[in-house]
Amino acid sequence: MTRRGLVLAIAKGRAEVLVGEELVDARFTGNMAHRRKHDIAVGDEVVLDGDWLAEVLPRRTRLSRPDPGDRTQERLIVANIDVIGIVAACRKPAFRRGLVDRLLVGVYRGGARPLIVITKQDLLRDRAKLEAELEAYRELEIEVILCSAISGEGLDRVRSAIHGQLSAFVGHSGVGKSSLLTALSGVAIATGEVRAYDGKGRHTTTRSQLHHLGDGTRIIDTPGVRSFGVGRIDYRQLAEGFPEIAEAAELCRWNDCKHAKESECAVKEAVGAGAIRAVRYKSYLRLLDELV
Repeated sequence: MTRRGLVLAIAKGRAEVLVGEELVDARFTGNMAHRRKHDIAVGDEVVLDGDWLAEVLPRRTRLSRPDPGDRTQERLIVANIDVIGIVAACRKPAFRRGLVDRLLVGVYRGGARPLIVITKQDLLRDRAKLEAELEAYRELEIEVILCSAISGEGLDRVRSAIHGQLSAFVGHSGVGKSSLLTALSGVAIATGEVRAYDGKGRHTTTRSQLHHLGDGTRIIDTPGVRSFGVGRIDYRQLAEGFPEIAEAAELCRWNDCKHAKESECAVKEAVGAGAIRAVRYKSYLRLLDELV
């Protein structure tokens, strides 16, 4: 007998699958076990044959990254998500634009809607400086929310942004993803401290797992990432991850313009005129160098 279900968590050789109201401990067939690392993710809709996971159904959206052990392969992080919450902290660790820009490329490429969540607002010292950095994302019509799992400030806005949808939280270790999920759901999730000697977080979420918050709201908590490669894409796909650059690129004289060293480049002209922020253009150039 075949049944359809939703993958809630993945372990070695098996997956926790929700079929209706029943939780099934599904085992991988030999083919699925071989594909698991790259081709099956939390959020996948699957077909079970008895208690065996037999088929992964086509995905609506996805977020993936290069496999650290094999850069020619991509490793799925989550699938079929509506909203990807890119989580960063005000402090401990400090806000880093680079990972946000990298993740945005992956989000746009995978088809989900981006949301930027800035945690630890209770530790914020210079709000004006942070708001100035975040304005570049608001100009792209990306919703940006500052919040605190300690004071509760901003949590209602986060709930509203993900209400009734399947979302995923991604970001550096130690930025407060698990604390945020605990505050939103009321269910205790393991959290860790940021190391004092380098300001980096310890991994407390070791695998992606889906949590139900009620009213159709579901969140996938993912392990913290130390880096996020953009994967096997070309310069045109990279530009699509920077909507303001992609828009200006339509006016470039050269069809194969990479917007780096070319003359008569509409993107560089837009940067010079202030229509594209220099910090965003620098992020694009850094990622472009990785593709060469």
